Amino acid sequence: MFLAVDLDLLAEVLWGLDPPARVRAGFRFRFGHGPVDPGSYFTQRLVARYLAEHGSAADPLYVEEALYEVLARVLGLAVSASVSATRPGGPRRPAWQRTRLAHARLAETTKALLTVAVAERSSLAEVARAVGASPFHLARVFHAQTGTTIHGYRNQLRLRYCLERLCTPGTDLTETALSFGYSSHGHFSDSFRALFGVPPSRVRHAAQARDMRELRRILEVAPTPGT
Repeated sequence: MFLAVDLDLLAEVLWGLDPPARVRAGFRFRFGHGPVDPGSYFTQRLVARYLAEHGSAADPLYVEEALYEVLARVLGLAVSASVSATRPGGPRRPAWQRTRLAHARLAETTKALLTVAVAERSSLAEVARAVGASPFHLARVFHAQTGTTIHGYRNQLRLRYCLERLCTPGTDLTETALSFGYSSHGHFSDSFRALFGVPPSRVRHAAQARDMRELRRILEVAPTPGT
C-alpha cells in the first residue's frame, strides 16, 4: 500500500517534529528514504488488510487516525536519521566525503540484495561477493550505516514478510517459517516474538478473527529496533 500525502500535511507534521525548520511550499527533503520501525509497518499492514476486507464500509476515522500515526512516526525516524547523518563534525576533506558516500551506497546496495534474496540462506562471504566488498569491510560498514547487523536486517525483512502471510486465512506457521529460511517453527516463533513482542500464533488468530482491537493491542507492545 502506497500513501500520497498532501504538502500541507507534510509541513504540519514536520513543523511539529522540528519547530525551527521553516517548512514552506517547495520544501525539499534532505532524504529520500528512512528507517521504519516494526510498529509503523504493522499498523500499515493492518490498515491495508482492513480496507481490503471492508471496502467502502471501512470506518474512515480509524483509517485516517492510524495512517496519521504512521506518517508521524516514519517522518520522525527519517528526520532523526537525516540529522544524524549530516550533523557538522568539523572540516571534511573530499576523500573523506567520497568514502562516506561509498559506504552509504554499499549499505543501500546490500539492503536491496537482501530484499530480493530474503528467503535465501546466504553466507556473509556470498553477500559480500555479490556487492563487491570483503566480508569484514561489509559487516563493519553496514553496521555503522544502519545500526544493525546484516543478519539482523535480513531477519527483520523476513519477519515483516511473514507478518503479511499471517493475515492470510489458512496460513501454516511451519510452512511459513521454512519458506522464509528459518530452520524450524520454534526458531521462527522465537525470532517473531523478539521483534514484535508476541508469538506469530497470536497475530494469526487475531487476524483471522478480524479482531482489530486485539491487533492494536499487539501493535502497542511491538518494540522498536535498537531498544
